[in-house]
Amino acid sequence: MDATQHPHPRVRQTRGEEKRRRILIAAQDLLQDRGMSAVTHRAVATLAGVPTSSIRYYFSSREDLLLACLDDFEERRTETVTKVLAEEPTREIFPRDFLRVWIGPHLDDESLVAALSIYVDSLRESPLIAERLRHHRLSAEADLAALCQSCGMTDLDLRLATAVCDGVVIGAGLERLEGVADLAMRALQGFLRSFREDYALSREDTA
Repeated sequence: MDATQHPHPRVRQTRGEEKRRRILIAAQDLLQDRGMSAVTHRAVATLAGVPTSSIRYYFSSREDLLLACLDDFEERRTETVTKVLAEEPTREIFPRDFLRVWIGPHLDDESLVAALSIYVDSLRESPLIAERLRHHRLSAEADLAALCQSCGMTDLDLRLATAVCDGVVIGAGLERLEGVADLAMRALQGFLRSFREDYALSREDTA
């Protein structure tokens, strides 16, 4: 019997993993470039070069595919957090590390704007997707707290800091500005200066 007619189970598994990964990457590309509404079985199949039946084989529903995309993004973000904290972060590079921990490893304009756009899209996509992203955001807040701990900035108001970051990124995306990461980092630096000044004044008032 020709062995090529009946591949070893491990070969079949590897091919299956490759096809699933190809589908996932295609869906993520559509998600980042055009938003959640663009992620359809037909569009993903065309981009991945697979029949639509393959998508239904690996992902039980469109929602399941979207959740897999989001979980994969989150996995890459947490890997970045591990690297950032292992590098012994300092206050000098805090704004850049803040962005990497909060949003992810890629700080190009498209990736930053897409990350925030996806979050906004999730709010009207489905309760399960919105809840999954809410969980991811809470995890990112905990990671930011660890970053602040490493930099001796435990008093920083993270909700305000993340709101500054998100606002700048979304605004830059709407205005189609370039250098989004630099704009966000400058805004964070300004916020940190104001925060330290206000904190110093409050300490004087209570002294």
